[in-house]
Amino acid sequence: MAHIAAFTEPEAFEVHDLLFVYGSLKSDSPHPMARWLERHARLLGPARFQGRLIRVSWYPGALDSDHAGDSIQGELWQLLRPKTVLRRLDRYEGYDPAHPGRSEFVRVLRPVSFEGNERRAWIYLYAGRKAARAPRANSGFMHRRAKGFF
Repeated sequence: MAHIAAFTEPEAFEVHDLLFVYGSLKSDSPHPMARWLERHARLLGPARFQGRLIRVSWYPGALDSDHAGDSIQGELWQLLRPKTVLRRLDRYEGYDPAHPGRSEFVRVLRPVSFEGNERRAWIYLYAGRKAARAPRANSGFMHRRAKGFF
């Protein structure tokens, strides 16, 4: 599994109500989990994460990045019942907070840019084996892949 910079296991048990999404959970995604999120959270608007987007398979993954040019366009959501919603999203993302080293994605708190301000939000970062060799993806990746896929 890939190393996630500055990740501490107890962090996954903190309660925060903001979530940054960049793939199948975005409001314009046809994936059923995007519709589920719409019922359990409030879309705040477009946001940006200092990271690198990679193509894992039919879906993207986000990685931490210190390079100024690396940025992921996504959305910031406010979770209505954070503990309940995060438990469901953890299952969807294949994340086990008790065993993050066995997870393909890990949920971590990271700063995101929203309306000119920095906010701290949950994001699912890719932690799988493909991180080092996966090709970059751009923010339109899910749009092109989604047509007829779900």
